[in-house]
Amino acid sequence: MPATVAIIGLGPYPFSGYAQAREWLPPPVEVTRLADLDGTLFGNPVLIKGSPRGGFVVADRHDGLLSEYSPQGDRMWRSGGSGEGPGEFLRVIELEFDAAGNLLVFDLGTGRITTIDPDGGLVGSARFPEGSQILPETFDPGSWSTLTHTDRRRTLWSSYAKTDLAPRRTVPTPRGITFDQDIVGERWATNFADGAAVVYHRWSSRMAFLAADGSVQSVVEGVEPISFPNGAFVEVAGEGFSGSGYKVDPEAIEATRSASAGEDRLLVLFLGATKEAGRIVDTYSRDGVYQGSYLLPEDVRGRSIAALPEGRFAVLDTDFIPTVWIFSVQR
Repeated sequence: MPATVAIIGLGPYPFSGYAQAREWLPPPVEVTRLADLDGTLFGNPVLIKGSPRGGFVVADRHDGLLSEYSPQGDRMWRSGGSGEGPGEFLRVIELEFDAAGNLLVFDLGTGRITTIDPDGGLVGSARFPEGSQILPETFDPGSWSTLTHTDRRRTLWSSYAKTDLAPRRTVPTPRGITFDQDIVGERWATNFADGAAVVYHRWSSRMAFLAADGSVQSVVEGVEPISFPNGAFVEVAGEGFSGSGYKVDPEAIEATRSASAGEDRLLVLFLGATKEAGRIVDTYSRDGVYQGSYLLPEDVRGRSIAALPEGRFAVLDTDFIPTVWIFSVQR
């Protein structure tokens, strides 16, 4: 068990801070490697998501296309296109599946949540208030529940009725997650199949584990603690223009840009300030206990990770040639 350190003044949420070196698990074994050598397989992919049908979905930000692949890597369907109409996309930032196996797509560029059926057909598309990651339906049945990407310091997630978009429920950010500026609180979420979820951050290793009703169960520090950075206020002025705003400290360390909830554990594609950035996959139990780490092969630099059935996982690498790697692991 990892050693823990006491943190004072975090309110009612249990908190554990890990103070130990990584425990390396047996190296993952490559099962399949799919490389887009001519640009026709994935295009300019930015996200990968495990499918309930055993394969995975990839989002191509350049062409606004979404494609689902079988566990063997065969394309099953392609949908979408670049644009602002129903079924079109400009900046996909989230992929999620509902209980019926439909793909839910949140597009920040159009402010839409789009539903695509298991065969790639368009079910519907609707404008949505400011939000980002789609959270489990169990949080507030009959509503869209999402993380907020504004006012992050005070609001963890909000829900809106699907019919008239009237706000229904708001959950405050726990005191175990604090930062000075919203910009440094950039975050994502990953959902377990039973309705639980984990909120994780780009600029900090701190994570919030949520129950199936959306309540905060615990706030957990990653195995390699990374604190939230400071936000720097910047003013820019020139001939005929001026502006000001906050930016992230350029010396700040990124913790991660991707995590994925598997059948019984959380996979975190860790960045950090190490030469192995993008090659480390940290694993945690459903209640946030660190379980060890995998080191990916030297020629992999992961951008996005997806848990797959039977303990496998897929990694999207866009460092040179867009490639999806599928690995199996010893448990």
